[in-house]
Amino acid sequence: MFANWLVSLFSIGLSLLFFGASFTLVTLRADPGGPAIVPQILCVLTIVAAGANLVLTIVKQDGARVVAATIRSFFADFKLGVRAEKSEGPRVFVAMLLVCLYPLGITEFGFLLATAALVGLLCWICRLKVLRSVILMILTPTLIYWLFDEIMKARVPEGQIFDILMLL
Repeated sequence: MFANWLVSLFSIGLSLLFFGASFTLVTLRADPGGPAIVPQILCVLTIVAAGANLVLTIVKQDGARVVAATIRSFFADFKLGVRAEKSEGPRVFVAMLLVCLYPLGITEFGFLLATAALVGLLCWICRLKVLRSVILMILTPTLIYWLFDEIMKARVPEGQIFDILMLL
C-alpha cells in the first residue's frame, strides 16, 4: 500500500512542478492558451487522478490508522534493505529516487552512461541475474540511442564531465 501512496504523491508533486514550469513557455497573442495549455490540462488530470487514488485508498483501507501502520512497515522493510524479498515500498522509493536523479546523470555523464547506470541499478534493485542485467545495460541505451540518433535524427545529450560518445 505504501508503494501506492508513494506513486500517487510523486505524481502529484511532479505534476505541480510541471504545471508551474509550463508558465515559462512563450505564448502568442493569436493563441491565448499557448503551448502551455495541453501540459497544464494533463497536469490537472494527473493531480485529480492521483488525489482520487489517495482518497480511495484511505476510504478503502480504514483511514489514517492503516496509513500510519503502512509507514511503520515501510521503515521496517527499509531496514531490511531494498533488495529484500518483501521490501516493495523501499524498492519503489529508491527506483523513483534514481529516476529523479537520472536527468542529472545525463547532463553530467551523457545519455549512454547515465542510461546504462540507471538500467544496471534498477536491475540490481529488482534482483535480476547478472547476465540479464549486463545484456539490458548494453541493449537498452544502445537501442534508444539508435532510435533517437538514426531514426528520429534527434540530438542525444552529451555529458559535461565525461561523454562516452567522444570515444566512438
